[in-house]
Parts: sequence; structure tokens; C-alpha cells
Amino acid sequence: GLIVEITGSGASTNVFLGRSLLEKLKNFSNSTLAYGNDIDERISTYNDDITEHNRSLASFEAQMETLRQQYVNQFAAMDASVASLNRTKESLNAMMDGWRSMQSS
Repeated sequence: GLIVEITGSGASTNVFLGRSLLEKLKNFSNSTLAYGNDIDERISTYNDDITEHNRSLASFEAQMETLRQQYVNQFAAMDASVASLNRTKESLNAMMDGWRSMQSS
């Protein structure tokens, strides 16, 4: 807007036409802080990104838990197989020792 400032008696007056720095800053801050501005849009975009990353993280954690459970089950089955093979080995060793002792007598 136009600002007219009269100093003294008004017989000699200077009129300045233009925008003051304060008015420019006020307009800039009003447009920057108004609802729906660039800052609000960026915040909204970042919040959407965070939500999507949280969903991805939850999905990844579920996949990790599924894989962990699968590996635990596989390890348990392998451990049971090794224990069974060890018992078979011990039985065969006992049978061979008995057979050897019968052969030597």
C-alpha cells in the first residue's frame, strides 16, 4: 500500500512510493506461514514417507521373524538327525565290538 507520512507543517512534502522492507517481510512471512503453503506440503509428504517406511519396516520385521522360525525348525531337525546318527553309530560300534569278541574267542 501507499504510506504517506507528513513531517513538520506539510508545506514541503516528500512522497515515497514503494514497499518497505517491513511490508515485504510481512508479506513473505504471511505467504510462507499460510495454510497449504510449501512447508505444509513438505511436512505432509515427509509424514507420508514416514508412514510408508514404518509399513515397510513392519513387513521386513515379519519376514525376518518368519525366516528365523524357519531356521530354528531346520536346525532342530538337523540336530535330531545328528543325535539319531550318533545313537546308530554307538549301536554299530557295540555290535562290532561284540562280534570281534566272539571272533577272538
